[in-house]
Amino acid sequence: MVERFPGDAYRISRLQQNIMVLTSMFLSKTYISFLILFLLTGFSSGAPEQELGYSKALLQEGFTFKGPAAAFPRQKKYEISFSATLYSASLIAIELQGLPGSNPKASGYYVALWQGTQIEDRYRSQAQQLIQLDSQEGSFVFELSEGINNKDYIIGLGIDDKDSTSFCSTVIIPKDQPLYIPVSDTYAFSSSVTLVKIGTNSLIAAYRTPAFNLPAMNQNWIALFQGPFTANTFKGRNLIIRQNIPGNINEGMAAINNIEGGLMPEQYYTLVYGMGYASTDSNSTYNIIAATEFQVPGNKE
Repeated sequence: MVERFPGDAYRISRLQQNIMVLTSMFLSKTYISFLILFLLTGFSSGAPEQELGYSKALLQEGFTFKGPAAAFPRQKKYEISFSATLYSASLIAIELQGLPGSNPKASGYYVALWQGTQIEDRYRSQAQQLIQLDSQEGSFVFELSEGINNKDYIIGLGIDDKDSTSFCSTVIIPKDQPLYIPVSDTYAFSSSVTLVKIGTNSLIAAYRTPAFNLPAMNQNWIALFQGPFTANTFKGRNLIIRQNIPGNINEGMAAINNIEGGLMPEQYYTLVYGMGYASTDSNSTYNIIAATEFQVPGNKE
C-alpha cells in the first residue's frame, strides 16, 4: 500500500482542476472559432458569389428560381407601353413606346376609353381613336367628343382595329388627376412575357395580360424565334415554333415542348406573346405585344 501525504492530494486536486480549465478554454476557443467561421460562410455550399445571384429583371417580375444564375440566361424584355397627361376634359396627350420595328398605323393600333378601372370590349367604350404613327415611338392627342368628369377612367391600347379585344396596355386616369401632370406609372399596365424555365428542347414562359383578356377565346399565342428581336420577327422570319395559349386566365404559364433541333448552347432566341391573327393565316406572328430575348448558356467544360 502506497502512503500518500496530504500535500500530494492537494497537488493532484490542483492538477486536475488546471487540466479541466485548460480543456474548457480549448473547447471554448474551438467553439468560438467554429461559430465565427460558420457565421462568415453562412449556409452556402461554397459556390462563388456570382453564381448565387439571380437576374434582376426576373426578380422584378416576382419570379424566383432555384439553382445558380449561371445556369439561367439573362433576358432583354420588350413591352408596349404608353403614358397619359390630361390637358382638359376632352384632350389627353399620349406618349407611346412600342416594340422595335413596329408600325402602329399600319398595324391598326388604337386607343379606347371607358369610365371605371376595367377595360371592356372596344364597342362598349365611351371613345376610341386610331393611332396615326408610322414609328414605334411618338405622341398624339386623344380627342374626346364627350369630356370626362371627375371620376376614374381607363384607357386601353389595342393593336388591331379589326379585333375588338386586342388590348395589351392600359392606363387608369384616377379621380382628381391634376391637369398637365402625367398620370403616375403606378396606374399603368403593360403585357409581358418572361422565360422562367429552359430545358434541352423545351421551355416555360410566364405571361401577363390585362384582366379583361381571355387568351384562348381571343386567340392569344406564344412563339419562339431564332436570333434577336427585329422587325423581321413580325413577318415570321426565323420562326421555330408557335402555339396557342390553352386557357382563359389573363396571366399564367405556358410550356413549349419538342423544339425542333433543341435549344443550342450560346445561341440567341426570342420568345414572344401575341394576340389574334393579322390574317387568316394561323401561322401569322404579326400581332406581337411582348417579347424577351435570351442566350442559351454555353456548355461548361
